[in-house]
Amino acid sequence: MNKKLLHVNLLDLYDFLGSSTYEIIKISTTWCEPCKMLKKAIKKIIEKNEFKNTNFCIYEIDGDEYSIIQQHLVILNILLGKNITFPISYPLLLKLYKDIIKSENADTYILDVNEFLNYAFKYKLLKQKNEFVHLSPNIEKIKKMILFFDDFHISGYPTMIFCKNGAPISTSLDENDYYSRGFAEYDQNKFKDIDITKYNILTVELSKENNLEKKEKVKIIQLYPKCEARIVGFESENKINELLRHFFKM
Repeated sequence: MNKKLLHVNLLDLYDFLGSSTYEIIKISTTWCEPCKMLKKAIKKIIEKNEFKNTNFCIYEIDGDEYSIIQQHLVILNILLGKNITFPISYPLLLKLYKDIIKSENADTYILDVNEFLNYAFKYKLLKQKNEFVHLSPNIEKIKKMILFFDDFHISGYPTMIFCKNGAPISTSLDENDYYSRGFAEYDQNKFKDIDITKYNILTVELSKENNLEKKEKVKIIQLYPKCEARIVGFESENKINELLRHFFKM
């Protein structure tokens, strides 16, 4: 196993984070074509002599695992908010899951609820003893991890979060890639009900769609303050090389 590239379960990530000077958390899936391309590119890059003596590690997180755990936490929080107590019988829990998934409260895309519930056992959110289901002690640990990832708005794959000495970097890797840093175009009407004083707003020049030569000044708002550490997607192996060179000089 290459010690510079490790596939880790979400639950075990914090056991590794901070063990290398430079670390990248890479969230990807097996079905995503850009993820497959990035995986091949990274394998080539980490074998290069250029980075041989750099103390770094890339942690691969399964995006499907992350997404499923996040959906379970939404449902479990709804149950606990309704004063449902654990341990609980499996048939009753299955019924409650079905009711919540059918409701408008749960943002889920689940076809087989029985199969979906089994993932809660697989990922150690729940544990079954005899006929009853218990909350796992791991659930609070996972909640903290999900909150960490939510700072970076994991909405697309692959996503990479860059950390130094166990913490996300606070300097952007790519000053031109505004949207990868968690910025969205600022629309006063869209944000009229939100206190924007805590957000970072910039005026930048962006190329108009389908016309790279014509630029216009627009306001952008940074919705996720820690996104300097995040890059979504990638353009090429050369682009990844460039990002790593920049990162390893920080």
